Amino acid sequence: QKVDVSEKEANPIVKEVIVSETAKLLGDKSLPDFVSEAVSHAKSDTLTNLPKRIAVAKGMVATNVGTVKEAASLIVDGGLAARKVNVDSCREALSCLVSLGSDAEDAKAEWAAKVKEKYPLITNFG
Repeated sequence: QKVDVSEKEANPIVKEVIVSETAKLLGDKSLPDFVSEAVSHAKSDTLTNLPKRIAVAKGMVATNVGTVKEAASLIVDGGLAARKVNVDSCREALSCLVSLGSDAEDAKAEWAAKVKEKYPLITNFG
């Protein structure tokens, strides 16, 4: 995928470096293909850590790779069984679900209920 860096915003050398290095970072894939691959990996590996699931869900929405409901599902379905699950990462996941808007309202409620069940002493959650 070509990175859009306006002529006014960047020095030509900086622009060239950004464009060439982005391609390397993405493995010569387009950004949507890169995100799609990350989605597939997260769905197939139930232990994909929660912070990564959150990042991939945000990427799905930002690149139009999936729907808001699919992005929310990536967090809610199996998110508590993943690695790096703690109260802070659960709050980050809730924040992400809130940022997804009204299409993720059911997922937000489901996530809050699951987290409260896992951490019954948690306060100010949801």
